[in-house]
Amino acid sequence: MPNLILNSAGTNRIFRPDGNVVTVDPNGSETIRGQWTSASPRDANRIQYDFDGADAPAFDVDYSFNDNNQLVATIPAAANGGTDSTCVFLGSIDIDDNHDVKYKLFDEQGDWQRATIVVHGDLSFGQLDQLTVTLPDGKTTAILGDDSTGRTNVQATSNAEKGAAGSVVAFSATTYNTINGRERSDVAAILFTGDWGVNENGLVFKAGLTPGAMKIQFGGTYKGITAGLAYYSKGGDQQIAFTINGKHQFKSPSGGDTSVNWLFTVENSNTALAAVAELGITHRDAAGNKLTLGGKFQFVAQPGQSAPPKTEISLDATYQTKGGQLVFSADFTNTGGGFGYNLRLEGTYQLRNGQVSFAVQLQKTATSDPQLTVSLGSVFTNKNLQAHLNALLTTTPSGKIDYSLNFDIRARWVNGELMADPPKQVTAS
Repeated sequence: MPNLILNSAGTNRIFRPDGNVVTVDPNGSETIRGQWTSASPRDANRIQYDFDGADAPAFDVDYSFNDNNQLVATIPAAANGGTDSTCVFLGSIDIDDNHDVKYKLFDEQGDWQRATIVVHGDLSFGQLDQLTVTLPDGKTTAILGDDSTGRTNVQATSNAEKGAAGSVVAFSATTYNTINGRERSDVAAILFTGDWGVNENGLVFKAGLTPGAMKIQFGGTYKGITAGLAYYSKGGDQQIAFTINGKHQFKSPSGGDTSVNWLFTVENSNTALAAVAELGITHRDAAGNKLTLGGKFQFVAQPGQSAPPKTEISLDATYQTKGGQLVFSADFTNTGGGFGYNLRLEGTYQLRNGQVSFAVQLQKTATSDPQLTVSLGSVFTNKNLQAHLNALLTTTPSGKIDYSLNFDIRARWVNGELMADPPKQVTAS
């Protein structure tokens, strides 16, 4: 049976998967001399144990995972009488505390024997075919995913079905052990609960909702879509690896900040990431009441971080008049699901030759004043919009309908509810 053996003071001390430390006499009889554990500060991977009733010196262990996702433990020669001591443990991977990798040890019958090795390290996903563990000494090892293409190894979902806040990331992997001469597969339990964020390297998942929680870095790229953020595991790849559900909304500049104009809120979370968007109309259907907002956006850097790179965004939307307001809503008919939300665009009606446009200022700099302009079509063919605009125009002091006037129609939100403000006449053109 695989055991880790420490040569100390001329004695081979055997660390059994049941948590006992034993020695063997020349006749082959075992004597329990103490117990051991891998629990230690996260700055290193060490084993602590007692021997004959007294605390023994803890020793460093080098950990790695082999191609079968089995844990390989090595006591360096300097701590083992001049020769490395290596053991390939039977066991299974179990990550359930959002901080480190746990490996449950099996005996030769494949039964868990109470002992669990905790492997300290930082986790990251480069490609989605493996989970990389960066150990405290800077060395790396990897847990291999079940799918070598990486497409189905990672699942990103909401934690709503469990009645809790936050998001869930699950990784599919298997450990292959040889038990009684036969290979047995033991499915790894790799599940992280936490929340999403961004940094200069891309998406990052804070695995745990407490201070100091482990952060999992994702390589690859992402793009804003109607349902949230689409993640691509490889640069330039157009196949979505997974989607982070959430909603995009226009943000009114406040506090003198005229550049931050966009918010992305993760589904079932209080996380709202601020961004700067530069959008325009990329497509509008023949009926005139659906459109696609396309362009780029960039999340705002957190204190002490470099700004994330700009990325593409493509949002399908519909519009209609409600309560004296022009309301833009996310359109999920093309995405096959999701939850509806209001984009909260606010701006100005502009009437020109019987055509109606809705202009939204998204970003203002010293040298430019870009606008998102949505053309709504003719008031003479859109009866609902025609009635709405005529009602607004008849409230002017002259009581006349004049299509050369502009009207400022602004939207307010109170506790998330859309409130209708009366129209205000602005400068005629």
